[in-house]
Amino acid sequence: MLSWNQKRFADKSIHVNTVINQIIASVSLTGNISNLHANSFKSEFVILKALHIQMQFSKAPVIKEVLWQPPILNWMKCNSDGASLGNPGNSSCGGIFRNAEAIFKGAFAINLDIQSSLFAELMGTMIAIEIAHQNAWKQLWLETDSMLVIAAFKDLKTVSCV
Repeated sequence: MLSWNQKRFADKSIHVNTVINQIIASVSLTGNISNLHANSFKSEFVILKALHIQMQFSKAPVIKEVLWQPPILNWMKCNSDGASLGNPGNSSCGGIFRNAEAIFKGAFAINLDIQSSLFAELMGTMIAIEIAHQNAWKQLWLETDSMLVIAAFKDLKTVSCV
């Protein structure tokens, strides 16, 4: 392989195809020993294929079936959740209300600005209770995925949002 210095100082020419092949070989070697995963973009696929790099894709996400259970007759069910992008970070909460026949009765989604994830989960639950009270839904089945929220409602001294 002639380097740029050899070409310049020894006045030896290098064919452009040789240079291209050397670049592809070097990139291919480096790419094939990498542990990184390819994205599923067509443009990346085309480039990696042209450089003879074996593609490694991320594992498919695990899909878990979840069945919604309706509440008992004359009850209202609210599924609520809260989340933050960072802790603290941009946060929001929301919930959806359905009756025993699974008929939609209402929903809410609220931006909470910069808060913790626990704050967002608690606010989702408290707002759901507030809305149920405003609508005189006295039998409320509240469902959340937060064990801390459940613990906080069982014993108010358990969790501190401060």
